[in-house]
Amino acid sequence: MNMRILYFSDNHPTLSTFILQDVSKMSEIHDVCYIHSTRSDKAKDVSFKTKYIHYPSHSFLSKIKWNLEKRELYLNWHNTFFAKELNAFVNEFKPDLVHCQFGYEALKFLDNCKKNDIPVIINFRGYDASYKLQNKKYVERMKKILSKENIYSIFVCKALKENLINKGFVFKNKPNIIYTGVDLSKFNIESISDTKERSDKTQFKIIQTGAFNEKKGHFISIRAFNKFLIKNPSANSHLSFIGDGTNLNAAKKLVNEFGIGNKVSFLGYQNHDYIIKSLNKSDAFIHHSITAENGDKEGIPNAIIEAMAIKLPILASIHSGIPEAVEHGVNGLLCKENDIDTLALQLEQITTFKKLDVNREKVKNKFSLEFHIKRILEVYEDCLKK
Repeated sequence: MNMRILYFSDNHPTLSTFILQDVSKMSEIHDVCYIHSTRSDKAKDVSFKTKYIHYPSHSFLSKIKWNLEKRELYLNWHNTFFAKELNAFVNEFKPDLVHCQFGYEALKFLDNCKKNDIPVIINFRGYDASYKLQNKKYVERMKKILSKENIYSIFVCKALKENLINKGFVFKNKPNIIYTGVDLSKFNIESISDTKERSDKTQFKIIQTGAFNEKKGHFISIRAFNKFLIKNPSANSHLSFIGDGTNLNAAKKLVNEFGIGNKVSFLGYQNHDYIIKSLNKSDAFIHHSITAENGDKEGIPNAIIEAMAIKLPILASIHSGIPEAVEHGVNGLLCKENDIDTLALQLEQITTFKKLDVNREKVKNKFSLEFHIKRILEVYEDCLKK
């Protein structure tokens, strides 16, 4: 059955790898269009149809609405001009269903779309099912929305779904857990001594990829690595970071304060090809996610799944959906959030690990792009049967 699928998000699809791969795959078999409400100089051409509809997020009225929402007084994102253009396009495209990429953004679509009989799927990925749940108006609105016949939900991990259930949410339609998929054909494993015994002179390379924001726990990783080096001064280990972001300079400053600049590299923002090659040259992957001060949490970081696809043993935290991917002692080692002492000890323990076949097998069975797309299509088809 051919479907007409309308995707909606604030940002252009090329700004999120996991969104781009999904929509690209769907466009190979169905008629799709992607609406985004903000422009970006970083946006690139795509193989499917996109539509830019400007939402005046920096207007005086929008700022007032945003302040009222933060104070838990009012929450509605209707805008006359945005609604007019959105509804004109919806009537023209005539979608069978709409897939909103984030929970919070779904409010913007639903507050402006006049058609209330189209099946709408809301994807919850982290911020929208953790931090936003502290806002009473957001919780009230989402409870009403998810109780409607035409609204369906997808969560990227069980932990995020449980966050809503713990807030008293009742779903009209069964919530779906669909893990983000990794394209195993891209995350190929090069022949780089996977099975060879490691000699004492071989440098043990630990890597983390991802934006430098609070949730990613870079400061915890650096502090633990410094503690590991103090206890093991002769250790031939090196820690590399790929990515940029608001906390990058502070992370570099911390490394300089510890005097471990010769043991830590900051490689900046890099494309996927560079990341894959770097993962292949590494021995272990670290990603100590933490709950941000404002309550924001991850789902399951895509970076962890990508590293598992390369068979890297994982050092991570017991945070949100991470234990759904990383089993302690099987796929790597886990510790509590902000537990620097334990992480430092695990940095020592991980040097005895080799590449783990079980990690790639787990990705193949539970987190592959093929399986991910299959599950999303099942949700789409279920929506249209009702």
